[in-house]
Amino acid sequence: MSEGERGQQAYGLGRILALSDGVFAFSLTLLVVSLSVPAATSNSALASQLLDQAPTYFSYIISFVAVASIWYGHHESFKYIRR
Repeated sequence: MSEGERGQQAYGLGRILALSDGVFAFSLTLLVVSLSVPAATSNSALASQLLDQAPTYFSYIISFVAVASIWYGHHESFKYIRR
């Protein structure tokens, strides 16, 4: 394989990885849209409202970890792709 062919393959894989990185970044950004900041007037009201939203934050964390681990596995799999 010539040096030019290697460069074209690396460029092609780089483009695919850049596109997939964008897709994963977009999906991780959309997860944040469901989170909201409570409008509390006191510290106790804020604590109460944050506790009420705990399931939402917990599901956000689980979803973020799941998507991030899939993204990491996707990147790792491209280490073994030659063509």
